[in-house]
Amino acid sequence: LFFSEQIPDNRILCLAEEPAERLAALSAFFSDLAAAPGDSLLASHRDAVLRDLSGQLRHLDSLLDAADSAPAEWQEYLKNGIAQLGTAFDQASQGNFPVRGQPQSMEGTELIAFWKKTWSGFAAALQAWPEIRMAATEILRTN
Repeated sequence: LFFSEQIPDNRILCLAEEPAERLAALSAFFSDLAAAPGDSLLASHRDAVLRDLSGQLRHLDSLLDAADSAPAEWQEYLKNGIAQLGTAFDQASQGNFPVRGQPQSMEGTELIAFWKKTWSGFAAALQAWPEIRMAATEILRTN
């Protein structure tokens, strides 16, 4: 989430009109992510997790506030959810917060290194995309 949330922001910040220029800006965004220090990515990831958990807590709190006349089981369900999110929020606030994401088989610095490699490759693919399209067009013309 912490990097995918930034893509729409990048789109807004990119003032270029031409698709090729916008594609180059997106490629630069992923190159920048790939070049970021691991500590910076860890902090960004933790911030995104905390923002997400905060939003979920606010939502459940508002549901609980509106549940005065709801069945006791529903109120208890909401309270349990709030407690679980509170625990997750506390864990994410700790200095030893574990970085987890996709792929689920990795975590920590190994996962961050995988992300950086993936982002670097995606940036290169985005840079090459106009040439790939031109080559595909040529192949289609000759067939």
